Amino acid sequence: MDTQQFIQINDYQYDFKNESSKEKVKQERDPVKKFLKYKLSGSAFDCDRSELAKSLYKKIWRLSDEQLANYDFDTMNSFYRIYRLLLLAYDKEQGNLYWKSSGISNYKLRYEWLLDEYDYYKEINEHEEVQKFAALTHSIGNFTLVPKGFNTKRNALFDDYWDITLEYFLKEVGEDAFLQQCQKFKYIGAYLDNSKIQMYWNGHTMNNKKMPSNFNTIQILEVIKKINRSIEIRGEEMLQELIEMENQKAIF
Repeated sequence: MDTQQFIQINDYQYDFKNESSKEKVKQERDPVKKFLKYKLSGSAFDCDRSELAKSLYKKIWRLSDEQLANYDFDTMNSFYRIYRLLLLAYDKEQGNLYWKSSGISNYKLRYEWLLDEYDYYKEINEHEEVQKFAALTHSIGNFTLVPKGFNTKRNALFDDYWDITLEYFLKEVGEDAFLQQCQKFKYIGAYLDNSKIQMYWNGHTMNNKKMPSNFNTIQILEVIKKINRSIEIRGEEMLQELIEMENQKAIF
């Protein structure tokens, strides 16, 4: 798909996993299974650095190829990190250690195991917000550009949580320059309330980044719901800008 086609389908929820060359990924209709198959398909293709994604970055950020090369491409909110915690919480509520008892630590083997055990976690896997997050994690509203080298740093320091990523920039640049800094990421208003960062849960900070171990599935699903809403709002705003840019081009 190219930029023109993306604008024409008018779908801010479009799942960039559909840009994969792997048919088993593209043809999968269940968002959770699609995510797991995508992760198993290898590292040759990344949604946030696909040709479609890069063409949209250049258009939205108004960058040349040379300028784009100065940035890292980033997926703002990690599905798997929170999904894993949700399944562990589910096990705890069921009074077992199903996940841990498998003894699997290798990521690839874990993805395969999760596909095989999809029905065991069916209640979680088919929850509306989980299904939505599995798709939205690779949608335009969850992609951004960050300073070169920051992507790896963000994963290590902030566990890929976007709320504490914003907290980091707030502390780095100060309150007066914070909103200007946010504009560089495009449409971050979905994560703010009157310039104040909306944290994913009470007490979530750079110094306390881990999700509380006593969170139950209901609490984790509330976090996912909050993230989904932010991704959707941002994605809709980004698509609207693309449509307006296209309309302006048509006028002239």
